[in-house]
Amino acid sequence: MDKFPEAFRKLMEIEGGFVNDPLDRGGPTKYGITQGTLTSYQKRAASLDEVKNLSILDAERIYRVLYWEPLNLELIKDDRISYCLFDQAVNRGGVMAVKILQKALNKNLDLTDLKEDGILGYQTISILNAQPPEFLGAWYAEECRLSYVRVCEYNQTQLRFLRGWLDRTHKLQRLFWDKK
Repeated sequence: MDKFPEAFRKLMEIEGGFVNDPLDRGGPTKYGITQGTLTSYQKRAASLDEVKNLSILDAERIYRVLYWEPLNLELIKDDRISYCLFDQAVNRGGVMAVKILQKALNKNLDLTDLKEDGILGYQTISILNAQPPEFLGAWYAEECRLSYVRVCEYNQTQLRFLRGWLDRTHKLQRLFWDKK
C-alpha cells in the first residue's frame, strides 16, 4: 500500500501558501516548496512567479520525487515514523532528518556502530523497524526539538521561527499519543 498520499495530506495541514519572509533561509516558499527546491526539481532556475504559481499537484509530485522516494520511506514499517522522517526532510533536508534519527537511535540504544551519516540505508532501517514506534517517535521528536534550539543558538535571527518549529515537533509527538 502506498503510504505517500496520507503523508502528503498530513503535511499539507501544516505547510501553508506563499510566503516570502526575508529572514527565512529557505527564501520564497509555497506549500513548503522553496525556490531552491523548485529549481532542483526543474533542473533550471525557478522564478519567484513560478513559486507563487505552484499548484498543489506540482507540490505533490515534487515531494514524492525529491523527498519520499529517495529516502525509501515505504521501507519503514510504521506509517507514523515514515511521516516523521518525511516531515523533517521537507523542513530540514533529507540528510539532516536522517542524521537526527540516527542520533536518536545511538543516544537511546547505546549503539556505537550506527554512523550518523544521514543515509537511510539497510542498517538504519532495520534498527528503526525493530524499535517500538512509540519510543522511537518520542526519541526522534526530542532530538528534533534540541536540534531546532541549536539552530537558534548559532543564529539568533532564527529565534522568530522557533515556536513554529517546536509546534511542528509537538505535532509529530502527538502522532504517537493519539490512537492510531
